[in-house]
Amino acid sequence: MGKQINRLDKAYRDRVPRDVREKILEQRPPHQKVSIDWEEVRKMAQAHVSGTTIAAKLGISNVTLSKRIKKEFGITWGDYMASMRAEGKDLIKMRQFQVAMAGDKSMLIWLGKQLLGQQDKVESTLKIPQIKLETIDQQSLEVIQNNLEALQEKNENNDDNSGDGEEEDL
Repeated sequence: MGKQINRLDKAYRDRVPRDVREKILEQRPPHQKVSIDWEEVRKMAQAHVSGTTIAAKLGISNVTLSKRIKKEFGITWGDYMASMRAEGKDLIKMRQFQVAMAGDKSMLIWLGKQLLGQQDKVESTLKIPQIKLETIDQQSLEVIQNNLEALQEKNENNDDNSGDGEEEDL
């Protein structure tokens, strides 16, 4: 009984006489520990569901969930979520690989690009008007220089978009 009274906020304790508080507490149902389905928590965490949503689905607070994670697994909520989210990503990668190996050509192409650095062949051409060398004036020289710069920039952008092929291992 003493612990329950101490949980009441100070303002309430100051306004309500002790005998009335005790009578109210006697009428309350005893606090029951919520049973947690850890497999369901695991699945939600792997699916990147927020801690607030997981706690709400369990009918408990974020703080309670965090404490129960610490008690059950000996790690913090943040570490638990990071671990489960990593597992979720790995499950997705494995499923994508299975789909690709089952013959899904688009998945094979996508995985090749993501994991092996493969890319679509990109061809670019630049048409430069033919100019006699002895008659190059300043304006023609600037046109050539602008066209070369545009081609160089286009090639650099293609290189940037192709990636370096370094992706996280499966």
